[in-house]
Amino acid sequence: MVGNGRSYCEIMDTLGIPERTFYRYLSQAYEHDRQLQFIEQERDNLALELGILHERLTSAYRRLVLIAGNENVSAKDRIAAEAASCEVALAITKLAFEGPVVLKDMRHTCVDPGSDGIESQSDR
Repeated sequence: MVGNGRSYCEIMDTLGIPERTFYRYLSQAYEHDRQLQFIEQERDNLALELGILHERLTSAYRRLVLIAGNENVSAKDRIAAEAASCEVALAITKLAFEGPVVLKDMRHTCVDPGSDGIESQSDR
């Protein structure tokens, strides 16, 4: 009703509720919206951080591959770089598969369809 441009007084009269009750409901609705906005912002921040991590791991992988293939580097260091590049490649693969799952799980664990829509960390 608020979204349709009706005044608060019109809404209170239509619903037949006292002013105090109306403002309590309104406050709860706004708080619910703030919590949903916060959750969405946290999800976006996590997605950004995962993207940055992917870029950094990819850059490290490329540098390690160059070191491993460089004939001017000692054999011991080339072997270590090759081993490290395998570990970084595994981390990139895990990030590619698990990153989207984390983002999806974050959305589902924060919103409980059977409640008012918000589940706090302490509710779990």
